[in-house]
Amino acid sequence: MGRNDIYNMFAWLKRFVPNVLLEATHVLNQMYGIEIDDEEEQEQEQQKEQEQQVKEVKYEDKYLDRFLTAQSGCVPVNSFVIEMTPVGNVIMQYNKEKESFVYYSDHIIPYRYLETVSRKYVCIFNCKQLFIERHEELVKEEKEKEEKEKEPRRFNVLNQSQKQVPVKKEEKEVKMNRYSNSGRFSNFATLQPVAKHITDKKRLMTFSEFKAFVKTSSLSLS
Repeated sequence: MGRNDIYNMFAWLKRFVPNVLLEATHVLNQMYGIEIDDEEEQEQEQQKEQEQQVKEVKYEDKYLDRFLTAQSGCVPVNSFVIEMTPVGNVIMQYNKEKESFVYYSDHIIPYRYLETVSRKYVCIFNCKQLFIERHEELVKEEKEKEEKEKEPRRFNVLNQSQKQVPVKKEEKEVKMNRYSNSGRFSNFATLQPVAKHITDKKRLMTFSEFKAFVKTSSLSLS
């Protein structure tokens, strides 16, 4: 039996009985140097490579691509997201009065993970203007530092007996996203209570208004 016959036989058998002849193919590779191509194995390897690439993406970098295409709009009310971070689950919403992202969790969530959750929030509800993208800010800061290092250092000119002191430049205030911890995961109420001023208006009714209400309700029933 020639090499071609062996190749064709095992290629055909491997196609229908892959699990049984998996070891046999390795023996052929070692003894005869015959390599049998398998499209299924190649596809599996490609899938594994893709999964590895997905796993290699840091959690801090999630939703970056989606953020680029996100839109700005109205500030959402009573809207929230649930996200599973590497250290635990988080519920987050935006508080317009505090101008801060409010979150609930049973764990201590690092700032870099809160950035990812808030980025997801603005992407889902199309309120990109609420989020300060730190990646862009960090790039700007690095460029500014490089430019400052290139500039010659300035000194205050003092008396000969005194030493020269470098001039301190005022540090710029860095804009960052604000986060407020509102308690444990179970403290979050999905059903918001009705404001008292709304219910009180319904209770405060004059007699004439009551008569008109009864008249209209009776007419609708008839």
